[in-house]
Amino acid sequence: MIRKTFVGAALTLALASCAGHASQTTAGAPPVPAPTPAAAQPTTPATTAVAGQITGDGMFSVPDEAAPGTYRTVVPAEGRGHCYYARLSGPDRVEDILLNNNADPGERITVKIEPGDAYFESKGCGTWTLRAVG
Repeated sequence: MIRKTFVGAALTLALASCAGHASQTTAGAPPVPAPTPAAAQPTTPATTAVAGQITGDGMFSVPDEAAPGTYRTVVPAEGRGHCYYARLSGPDRVEDILLNNNADPGERITVKIEPGDAYFESKGCGTWTLRAVG
């Protein structure tokens, strides 16, 4: 019993001293794996809706990413040359269209995202700014 405890304690001490050195082994013991780095935190996509704005191209969920309300934008001159936007009742970009439209560079657009909308899609429209809530 004393011998097993001594050997076990020696093995534990040897393994502890090897921590972080995956290539080292101790007296027939399996290699000590390298420490696993912490899980990467999700990053915020470049296309997001924050602080009363809907920025970039994408499909934004209502109300999580695009709050219901009246938004305004001016279609930028650079980029694709035109803007497409749509209010959607679900995730299908064709079947779930409630309202959609195209606009040309320089055109000022106002759209009201309703509380019952599921998504708002925007491509090439620039930054939408919230003008009125609800």
